[in-house]
Amino acid sequence: MRKITTVYLITLLFFITGCSTTPDSSTDISTNEAELSSDPVQNLLQRASETTEPTAKASYQLQAADLLYQQNKFNQAESALKLIDFQSASLAIKEQYILIALSIAVDQADVEKVNRLLANIQAHFFQQTSPDIQRKSGEIKAAAYDLTSQHLLAAIERINTSALYSGDEYWNNHELIWRSLRKTPTSELSQQQGKNKNYELQGWIELATDIKQNQISLEQQLVSLSTWLKQWPEHPAALKLPKELELLSTLPDRRPDTIALALPLTGPLSSAGKAIRDGFMATFYADKYRSSSNTEITFYDTNGRSFAAVHQEILNNEPDLIIGPLDKASLTELSQMDSLPIPVLALNYLSNDSTPPFQLYQLGLSAEDEASQLAEKLWSKNIRRVATIMPENDWGQRIYQAFSKEWLHRNGEIVSDAFFTKKQLSNTVENLLSVNESKQRARSVRNTVVESLEFTPRRRQDIDAIIMVAKPATARQLKPLFSFHYAGGIPIYSTSHVYSGTPSPQKDADLNGIKFTETPWVLSHTNAIKHQIHQLFPKQSRRYDRLFALGSDTYTLAPRLILLEQIKGSQVSGQTGLLTMNDKNQIHRKLDWARFSNGEPRSER
Repeated sequence: MRKITTVYLITLLFFITGCSTTPDSSTDISTNEAELSSDPVQNLLQRASETTEPTAKASYQLQAADLLYQQNKFNQAESALKLIDFQSASLAIKEQYILIALSIAVDQADVEKVNRLLANIQAHFFQQTSPDIQRKSGEIKAAAYDLTSQHLLAAIERINTSALYSGDEYWNNHELIWRSLRKTPTSELSQQQGKNKNYELQGWIELATDIKQNQISLEQQLVSLSTWLKQWPEHPAALKLPKELELLSTLPDRRPDTIALALPLTGPLSSAGKAIRDGFMATFYADKYRSSSNTEITFYDTNGRSFAAVHQEILNNEPDLIIGPLDKASLTELSQMDSLPIPVLALNYLSNDSTPPFQLYQLGLSAEDEASQLAEKLWSKNIRRVATIMPENDWGQRIYQAFSKEWLHRNGEIVSDAFFTKKQLSNTVENLLSVNESKQRARSVRNTVVESLEFTPRRRQDIDAIIMVAKPATARQLKPLFSFHYAGGIPIYSTSHVYSGTPSPQKDADLNGIKFTETPWVLSHTNAIKHQIHQLFPKQSRRYDRLFALGSDTYTLAPRLILLEQIKGSQVSGQTGLLTMNDKNQIHRKLDWARFSNGEPRSER
């Protein structure tokens, strides 16, 4: 979030003094700079304490808060704002108060505070202010909406203020409108179609909807873009396409015409490899424009061979793209090569301290992605103190490290953690909640008194939420144990591993209330590709559903790797999540959220 500049501060001060009662000479806001140079904040607060005129007092306090904000002293800035009686303040004071307070909350990524401040912004706010104030307020509000995942409202805010920009700033705002719309769920965009009388807004919504609804086929996306351009020739987005769409129009000439799938098709990993292959092929056949692209697909079995040998065999046939390998050992082997003459989309990840060779892209079902998303979700719910319980194995340690790194980076607190084995679930939960300490204290008291003592064990009271990572069978045992140990009221969050992927209302009734991350593929009831795969492979789909989704995403990504790499912040709506790429060409997923209700997962925001 860009901070309010000094120029903006001065503009705001003129705005306030012009719209409010002018203080007398003893409380003149335009104080001599030399007089404030020693400690301008304290001088402003001192003047506020000396004046009895309400507007002048609040103006000094706002100036002090703004100066503290510019110095990144957020807590002190908020303390200065708390001196102001917001409810009884004038409109001008309220407007500047909101701008400063909202800027602080956005910079701190405090979602709860941002939501509370947004609720205080009334429709008539900033309507009578200067264009500069309207533009700045629009920027701050849009950033706040994006932070709280209200991306459509962010786009609307930017559209409403677009006329206040010119030159490069106009086109920068243009890109931000598109970025917010790309983050807006397709269902939300669809609901808005035809409901807006605003020409510019309706055009943007139809453009974003058309692009997102035709994600599988690159050609279909371009057909929908061409149709939109004919229908909206005077729209700002038609006059200059967002950079992502400009690049999209060039992708057919750069798409891979020959693709090599290097996967384990025999041996211990064959079921996983075949599921990825079948997900890829099902999506290929679902693309009704595949015949025009003339894509050739060749399969290579990586089982029992060094990947260097497989890679050389593939290079001899000169494909445009390699998808694979799947196992980390083969990926490590590949990463040690001096160069990759052909782009490779690997289906696993190197360690974060590795430097990948040029043209190596990485995608997988990373549990670390889900752990980071857990931290983001909890923070947005104003949860700060958590307890974690995870498996006592390498997998559990990896997820714990990923979560704790992100959580501690946000200044969150892990007040208790535990790692379980299946044979010690009850004791592990008891220790996690410190119920055992409560029992020990009771025993000590009993040993010192003669009379009988009635006692109810207590858990620790400083836990806002529990992070539970477990497979379904274990999770079904753990959830009741939390209630048994007096923690039934604490919200529980988990990863996709808590759900088998197949509805089992009776078995999963004990999981009711748990919120967890999940792939769009698993949660969807209308996915035609998923339906087809479930018909063809009913047994495999129960165990390998998410790998089918991964295979589907590799087909969708094949022509779009350049897009993700070159347009920072661009996204692809995949079957495994919302896909983005970092500076190391690692593709990360943002999954959907679900909650167990009546033993079944229900999608929720």
